[in-house]
Amino acid sequence: MTSKDIAELEALYAESLGKPLKEAKKIGDADIVVGITLQNEAGTVTNMCRQIAKAASKLFPDRKSVLVCAGDPDSKQAIKAVQETRPERDMKRIAFSMKDKRLSGKAWRLRAMMEIANSLKADLVVLDANLESRKSRNETEDTALEWFKHLLTPIEKEGIDLVIPRSNGHHLDVPDFTHLVRPLLASIFNLKIGSLPNQAFGVSSKLVGIYMADPDVWSARIGDHGIGTWLVITAVTSNAQICETSLGWKSYQAYPDKELVWRQQTEVLFEQIAAWKEWWRQRGDLIHPLAIFQDSRNHWPEVVMPDTNTLIERYKQGYNEFQGLYAEVLSRDASRELRKLSGSEPEKFMFPSHLWVEIVYDFLVAYCLEQEFNKTNLLNSFITLCYGREAGFIQELKTLEERLAAAIPDKADHLTALMAEWEIERQSQESIKQKPGFLARWREIETERKPLLPKVTYREFIPGVPLIVLKELVSPSGDIIRTDDIYRNILQRYHKEFEKFIHERLNLRSTATPEDIVKSITDLMLQVEDDLDKLLIPGDLSSIDGTQAVAQAIFRHFPHSETFALKPEVASWILRRNPPSNLFIRFSAANLAELEKKFGPNDLLALSSVSEETAYTSGVWEWIAGNARSEHFAPLNLEPLAVNSEDFRMLTILKETSTLSKLTGRVIIGNLLKGTGGKFPKLRYFITMAKNIVEAESLGKIWEQFARERKEFGTRVVNSLRGHWGKEPLSAHNIFENKIQRILIERLRGMNKDWHERGEPTMSRLVSNINNVVDCYHLASSFPDGTFIPCSAWTWASYSFKGGKGMPTPLSLHVERDWASREFLVELVKALGGSEEHIDRKITELMGEGRESENLATVILPGWDTVQEVIPEQLPLPAEPEAGKLSRFPDNPILRAIEDHPWESKYVFNPGVIRLDSKIYIFYRAFGDDQISRIGLAISSDGFHIDERLESPIYEPKEKWEKKGCEDPRLVLIGERIYMTYTAYDGVVAQIALASIELADFLARRWDKWERCGLAFPGFEDKDATLFPQLFNGRYMLYHRIEPSIWISSFERIECPWPREEHRILIGPGAGMVWDGLKIGGGSQPIKTKYGWLLIYHGVDNSWVYRLGVLLVALDNPGRVIYRSPNHVLEPEASCELGEEGCFVPHVVFTCGAVSGVDKAMLDDDDEVIIYYGAADTAICVATAKVSELIPEEIRLSRNHGFY
Repeated sequence: MTSKDIAELEALYAESLGKPLKEAKKIGDADIVVGITLQNEAGTVTNMCRQIAKAASKLFPDRKSVLVCAGDPDSKQAIKAVQETRPERDMKRIAFSMKDKRLSGKAWRLRAMMEIANSLKADLVVLDANLESRKSRNETEDTALEWFKHLLTPIEKEGIDLVIPRSNGHHLDVPDFTHLVRPLLASIFNLKIGSLPNQAFGVSSKLVGIYMADPDVWSARIGDHGIGTWLVITAVTSNAQICETSLGWKSYQAYPDKELVWRQQTEVLFEQIAAWKEWWRQRGDLIHPLAIFQDSRNHWPEVVMPDTNTLIERYKQGYNEFQGLYAEVLSRDASRELRKLSGSEPEKFMFPSHLWVEIVYDFLVAYCLEQEFNKTNLLNSFITLCYGREAGFIQELKTLEERLAAAIPDKADHLTALMAEWEIERQSQESIKQKPGFLARWREIETERKPLLPKVTYREFIPGVPLIVLKELVSPSGDIIRTDDIYRNILQRYHKEFEKFIHERLNLRSTATPEDIVKSITDLMLQVEDDLDKLLIPGDLSSIDGTQAVAQAIFRHFPHSETFALKPEVASWILRRNPPSNLFIRFSAANLAELEKKFGPNDLLALSSVSEETAYTSGVWEWIAGNARSEHFAPLNLEPLAVNSEDFRMLTILKETSTLSKLTGRVIIGNLLKGTGGKFPKLRYFITMAKNIVEAESLGKIWEQFARERKEFGTRVVNSLRGHWGKEPLSAHNIFENKIQRILIERLRGMNKDWHERGEPTMSRLVSNINNVVDCYHLASSFPDGTFIPCSAWTWASYSFKGGKGMPTPLSLHVERDWASREFLVELVKALGGSEEHIDRKITELMGEGRESENLATVILPGWDTVQEVIPEQLPLPAEPEAGKLSRFPDNPILRAIEDHPWESKYVFNPGVIRLDSKIYIFYRAFGDDQISRIGLAISSDGFHIDERLESPIYEPKEKWEKKGCEDPRLVLIGERIYMTYTAYDGVVAQIALASIELADFLARRWDKWERCGLAFPGFEDKDATLFPQLFNGRYMLYHRIEPSIWISSFERIECPWPREEHRILIGPGAGMVWDGLKIGGGSQPIKTKYGWLLIYHGVDNSWVYRLGVLLVALDNPGRVIYRSPNHVLEPEASCELGEEGCFVPHVVFTCGAVSGVDKAMLDDDDEVIIYYGAADTAICVATAKVSELIPEEIRLSRNHGFY
């Protein structure tokens, strides 16, 4: 199915659900939805509706129930019958049919019912439209009542999320479940299950939300026959509580298209196993049987007897077609057994379970991992084998039944059924037995196909706040999602919005400097502060009365609603049980009764959190976790509570409202102490209180959801308040915080719109400025010089409030950080087929589990294990001192192309250098008439003037992987051997290659003695490699560039290919539009100074300008960064660097080498470093600086530099 097809179906589906969802919205929230999927059961559905209404009234009289009937396009008569039914109980009904025949099928109808149940926040029971009261063993059963009870009671009373009916079906009824789904659920997902949720089942409102998190999965990847498997696996991997319930007899339902059933089941099962590999690989070997609600029934099922001869004939036909594929996928023994079966007579056709299980695992591995096989061909060939296993099982039971009939005819059927169940269970045990071999094979193939290096990217929106994820993800349709593209799209949009804001709103010219912009933003904030003080929230914040007036004004102007909080009588009970002794002292009260004359119970409980010791709050939490129930909470009005900051010193920092305040529906605010508040106190109070209002409402909604789910309510409420912090930029806490900020901004926008429509002249400036504040709230931008300017009013006001001077620093940019992080995460999840709602549900789940500080990427994005292995050991250090600039050699360039030399006739650039015997050898990349890069050599005594330049290259392409060029050489001397890393280019992929030559051979110019070690990471795009010239704890160290970052790798021996292990990111590109914000890479080889290993690296900005910066790492550990210059030390300025006519690539300075000005083992402050670089990829230049100029004094004096 193409993306266009899916889009058309989604549009039709949305049209079908338009009216039903509006009806659901009118109904509001509900407790129970009873769903019936219809085809055209007009004759039975009327009675069914009456039975359901009766059952709901009898079993759950206090619950609000809604009947939802979803039908195929041909079910109009049945829908009409539902709408005309008048049940005994007035039960709300929503009945509709899908709009197009392409939406026919159970999956679409079930999705529609779940979407409605989700909108109603209700538990869902799905029932079969043909369900009627029936007679069984001379007794009449009220089937609807019994099934309704059995499917819903475990959810309502026991906190179960998924209730699966377990019926007395015939052992030949569902071969796809019996032979494929059941054994793999046991062996892979450790779940022992007797049936799937198909015709009837129950789902909690929580699990309904999880099922609706990925709408695409319903239409594109499941199908009617695989949906039960998907429901179970999704529940298991979501840690949902599952049980089975006995529903007795089950009628046999023959499927006209058995091939479709096998195909959809296999595809869904295999795809889910692949999707959840990280989940099931972390599980042990313990098999979990499900709890069973109610005793089993002993109704005898209808006899089922498929046509064995047809199945065997299908197997034989398929085998003839696919025997070649079987030979590739299966073992030799398995292939031989299948060949024997293809020639067997029907009565001798036996397909043993051990062979079947082996084949299933082989096909599972091939389908999930072996990309050379076409998945459609694999499915087609596997279905043939499914027919074979089904026929063999039937034949085995026939043989057994014939023997039993001859010996004990009256018990033959019963004994055959028992033996069938025994064989089915033995098949599951065989699957478990063969699991270790399957896991070993999976690991083996996965290792073979694992990239030699992890494909992980590092990006920053805010300086020093990296977002590290896989470089590539795969969408549900199989498309490659490039996470760098998502980052760049967001960054470019933010940059355009920032530019538009400063030009159109701040009225600054395009030539405005960062200082101009900072001044204009400061002026904007000051104007807003002035207008708030005079027009909106007047009052003296240094007094209690003035602060109370400000708080009431904020509540009057800022739109808000009720929150779900502790009832006053419950708060009073908690206070009696936990008397707040410090409050007694502060308010000179002898007992609680005296305090309650001044304050309400909720006020007192809120105040206790800022007056009492930590142990007091812990005691209240303990009570709530162990005793609180949903009836202890109710919708309450939010209220401000102003108190004297002298009495409650904690309030002087005006931070997040306390946890007990949130529980009680109070926003506590203290007056300003003398000399505090910063430049924007009113703005700070306004925006902080508004944010606290939104947060209280948001938490209330989460607690309401916990109350509806009726599972560990008190514990989950407390968990949602504990550990309210997360250092990871993608932590659930930070992403939740940003949702609150977004709601805050939308409320401000609506409030401002109301003011604008009133047209009050006195408010015009405030309206205009608030509009500016709202529109720029999320914006921030970096500049090539490293300046980073935030625009959020929250950031500016809070930074000043806390005593900050001037422009806010990167460490204080919480709003900008979280805004960009959330947007990045949302776009990634959407590209993967998910939704923003899915993220919010996962956050709620983590909050309820006390895991709000966890990184959402670990639970939402695939491949986190790979990411975790390569995360930098240390985060960037913001606000580092600037390095000094390089000084250009006046007579640059020192090397140009020579037209008379065809191999270097066009460009010479990107030189690597090495100092040997008081001479400097310059290895340069030469590009000639044939457009192939070679390596030439020039020699200098002083480093600036060329003494000799060889007529021919000293190194050129020989292997196919370097046929288009040997580029960008970097040299180190280790012992008596020179090692050269270079970029090997075959015209498609640029890779790291390594060559070496003995020092004596090099000095004797025996170029034929170069030894190619080969490619470091064959087939992997990688560049800018440089070796360190010594061992570190017995290992060699290498820097290299996997775009966009510099990586560090270590290995025991210098040989190619290098091992897969011991690789991680060293540093990543800078934030946004800064000079090294697009990508960075290695430059010179490391130079030893007494302060550390000094390297010059290159950075590229979003305009593709190449510049140079400084990197200093520890002498004893190149993986520990001591210093990274925030500024560039060289940028294209000279004409040869900017690009003269005919240049290769303009605006480039790029180095591959540097040497000390003197032949010295370890450099000191006054020693000179000579840096060689390519200019516009056309000529070679040189620049210099002293060590003391490149390493700022602050770094030289204050850091641990390591030792050697």
